[in-house]
Amino acid sequence: MNFSIITVTFNSKRYLEETIRSVLTQAFVDLEYILVDGGSTDGTLDIIRDHAAKDRRIRWISEPDEGIADAFNKGIALASGEIVGIINSDDTYAPGALRAVADACAAHPDWGTGRSFSSNQPMSSATSGTRCRSTTRRPS
Repeated sequence: MNFSIITVTFNSKRYLEETIRSVLTQAFVDLEYILVDGGSTDGTLDIIRDHAAKDRRIRWISEPDEGIADAFNKGIALASGEIVGIINSDDTYAPGALRAVADACAAHPDWGTGRSFSSNQPMSSATSGTRCRSTTRRPS
């Protein structure tokens, strides 16, 4: 099971370092980390470039966008993982978070149909975060 984690940034220098470290230190080997920057001018790009030079799991782009939804869509278009997660540039993952998600997806493959991890209720269009993507087809 592989992950694509997406962070959208714009002038996020204050917290981005901690966010990146929380993703890259996850005890999960098969991970790509996609950072989509909207053309920051505060040093955010220096942080991204520094980490990308040290870790080949990082892919990034920096260009103007039409808002956060456009930026997330750019990240999703780049994602190749079976599980796509979104973490904001001022948030962090707890240690072991991705392992817990992988274990939950393995235990509940029906969540690939759009069920939430926390409540097993259908996800609303306003809900963001990580969702399982089914890799097998079941008969209708």
